[in-house]
Amino acid sequence: MNITTTTLATLVLAASPLIADSFMLLDIDGSVRPVQITNIGSTGIEVIDSEDGFTTLSRDDCIAFLRPVPYPTRTSRPIIHLHDGQSLPGRMKDGSDGDHIIWEHPWIGDLNIPVDRIDRIILNGSSILHGTDTESDSDTVRLLNGDVVEGFVTSISPLVRIETDSGSVPVQIEIHHDRISEIDLFGERVESLDPMVWSNDGTVVHLPTIGVGVDGHLVVGRHMYASDAQVEMEPGPHLQSIHTISFSGSAIHPLGTLDIISLEGPETRMIIPSPHTTDPSAPLELSPVEFRGPLTIRYRIPEGHYRLRATIRMPASASRWGDCDLAILVDGVERHRCLFNSDQLEHPVDIMVSGDVLEFRLGEGANGPVQDHIRFEYGVLLPMGPSSVRTFDETLEGPE
Repeated sequence: MNITTTTLATLVLAASPLIADSFMLLDIDGSVRPVQITNIGSTGIEVIDSEDGFTTLSRDDCIAFLRPVPYPTRTSRPIIHLHDGQSLPGRMKDGSDGDHIIWEHPWIGDLNIPVDRIDRIILNGSSILHGTDTESDSDTVRLLNGDVVEGFVTSISPLVRIETDSGSVPVQIEIHHDRISEIDLFGERVESLDPMVWSNDGTVVHLPTIGVGVDGHLVVGRHMYASDAQVEMEPGPHLQSIHTISFSGSAIHPLGTLDIISLEGPETRMIIPSPHTTDPSAPLELSPVEFRGPLTIRYRIPEGHYRLRATIRMPASASRWGDCDLAILVDGVERHRCLFNSDQLEHPVDIMVSGDVLEFRLGEGANGPVQDHIRFEYGVLLPMGPSSVRTFDETLEGPE
């Protein structure tokens, strides 16, 4: 009997309970394909590919492994969000001071986190795990009863002290944790680090090393804020509990994160809908992005040389009457054009992008401005040339 490598891989997947569910591999060329991870070693990643069977990949060739069906994660635990994109469910412990708090994570252990690295702390109430943008230039404490206190937080533990302006004399208010929904600290977001892990318990964490043990659980290095008193970490979660693993995701620019310069449409259209990010909680912010035309949208291109990769689809719900064409321009020069209708629902895009303005013109076709609706899946600008992956900078403040 002739058993191919792919057939053997299928049999192994069916028989082994330790192998994780499928991931979508986003590689450095921007292609996306389903794989099964069987091992993450120090030199390579062993996967089972539906076409090639057992394959060993270099870490440098892998941007990220993502779950094929994204979904927002919710948690009823307290959770702390850092300015660099890390999110850590757990609880605050005694012993915090004015500059650091001690945070206990279920499998990373005790963390000594500098206060100036904290974006938000959600103490009570269920949270959907993606950030919220605020325009406030002060700290904000939101209470369970809906009240909001703004000012300067001088202490977080064992209770919150916030200094507010009340007339000519500043007033310090003390608030117990059981009255607080959220503490939102003023500060600017900083770039994320690699590698990163998203787990189903709401954890988004940068770890210096990531591997997989023989039991299918993550083997990870010491966290940048790990307490000095911590001797060893608890075993990491099983691969089946992992949502995403990013090895070089900090270097990419998903379409939904680009700055919009302008959005235009025909004069007969009263409202021009903005691009719609369908999954704001997507790891790496790699959410599908939907356009509803006719419209012209211009994005600012980050400095550097890039490759735009995406699969663009017309949703089935728009296929009956939808008939539109898409032109992609860079600094006013057309680089790609494609047509969408019931006979052509999908187009891949792979073009070089370098300049100032990335422009999309979605125009109406034979049926007029009806159901001119397209969706960019895995739309991303990939850096060309030397890698610009950001890893832990030893000059950053660590636990004292």
